[in-house]
Amino acid sequence: MKVAQQEQADIYELVSDNKLSLNYQPVINFREHQVYCIEALLNWKMLCCQAGDTEKFISDIEQDAALSLRLDTYVLKTAMRDLGFLSSTYGYRGSVSVNISPASLENKEFLTSIRELLLPSASWVPLDPSRLVLEITERVPWSQPERILESIAELTRLGVRIAVDDFITGYANFGVLLNEDVTIVKIDKGITERLLTDKSVQTFAAQFKELANHLNKTVIVEGIEECEQAMWLNEHGYQFFQGYFFAVPTDIQGIARYLKTQSVYRSGCA
Repeated sequence: MKVAQQEQADIYELVSDNKLSLNYQPVINFREHQVYCIEALLNWKMLCCQAGDTEKFISDIEQDAALSLRLDTYVLKTAMRDLGFLSSTYGYRGSVSVNISPASLENKEFLTSIRELLLPSASWVPLDPSRLVLEITERVPWSQPERILESIAELTRLGVRIAVDDFITGYANFGVLLNEDVTIVKIDKGITERLLTDKSVQTFAAQFKELANHLNKTVIVEGIEECEQAMWLNEHGYQFFQGYFFAVPTDIQGIARYLKTQSVYRSGCA
């Protein structure tokens, strides 16, 4: 189902007026007690308060190539601007990850935008391309897989890192693990939710980490809400975690305070 015309118009207006805000959530390096990277998250409540089902609304947007491109470009530019602010003001040296729809990667205009953002200009301080991570979702099938893979390869040549988001959900499958340009895999929270109660999930998680190691993939586990989840995963080789246990998504000022204090663990989970 496509996004309704009025909703499309509202989104275009918010983007044009620069009124869409981003939140940020850290990914934690559990072993080194520090922030590994921060993920830029569009504040969907500003867009779909009438829609009810946020996940469905996002999927609908991803099926609208023009709308996806507009939103992805906006989020990318905003996130890189905020990364510059965090770097210059708070000394943050990590990366920022941005969710990108497959439809945007089919568009040459989007790649041109990325190249321009990575170049120096009178109003922009260039950043190391490796500090930008593009998270590709597979909620819907890729309509032009060859074109998307070409774009991924080109982005890798530019120095940008590529992640696959929500692995094991939607159309995300083990094929992405064989793509050398994909260096980060994010395990969906649906796996994490069942981790402590489902023996089959535990077996999968333990063996998947071994496979990822052999393929030289960094694995980030999403949806950490309990200390016990983090401890189990750490004991089985996992190191990078994201979830409400460590921090809820917050605005740019909130993530700046978080980075300043580096308070990444609640008491009782070390």
